[in-house]
Amino acid sequence: MDIQKILDDLDLIEQVITDYPAGRRKGLTDDETEKAAGGAVTKAINALEELQEQNEVLADTVNMLSPLLMGNRELKEKQIPHPPEFKVHPKYPNLGIFHYCKCGVMFPGWGNPRAETNYCGNCGQKLKGESE
Repeated sequence: MDIQKILDDLDLIEQVITDYPAGRRKGLTDDETEKAAGGAVTKAINALEELQEQNEVLADTVNMLSPLLMGNRELKEKQIPHPPEFKVHPKYPNLGIFHYCKCGVMFPGWGNPRAETNYCGNCGQKLKGESE
């Protein structure tokens, strides 16, 4: 819904044709019906302008928070232990089989408890669980 387009179109209304019989069915006098009909357009314009302002503030807030939320999701995913994969790196096949993190960092001493680390120093990925 394009609020600005609706507001632009509402500006084209010069007069409101009052439906007096509808007002009488609601128990209003003709004067009350005329005031209500005339005020309804003004109220609608004011409400739409307020909604447009609120939408702009909300959009700014979402744009500001989006990177933070995405970064938070990535951090949570890195806290799930993912042991290095034992494989031949496609870029360096002559090195043979070694343990590699998801980011490509090699851990040549993996398997030796003194050389193992809990996190990748390059990307921060958790490599070992609590019991490992």
